[in-house]
Amino acid sequence: MALLKNFFIGLSNNSFLNNAAKKVGPRLGANKVVAGNTIPELINTIEYLNDKNIAVTVDNLGEFVGTVEESNHAKEQILTIMDALHHMA
Repeated sequence: MALLKNFFIGLSNNSFLNNAAKKVGPRLGANKVVAGNTIPELINTIEYLNDKNIAVTVDNLGEFVGTVEESNHAKEQILTIMDALHHMA
């Protein structure tokens, strides 16, 4: 089990694979479940779906966060998203 864990940790720390995932992911279908890459895109998508009586959930996955600085930036993004959602209501 530890071998498998170490394998996936090694993959997650591989900068080449991380950069490739960021570039290729949307083309492999991620764009079908991603509401937007910016907060305005997210809000527009939510409003569009809500107008069609489609309920949505919002998940900020926190992918590619590996440092304290990136973690703090991700936290600020989440708080900004929550604020934008609050102002939609």
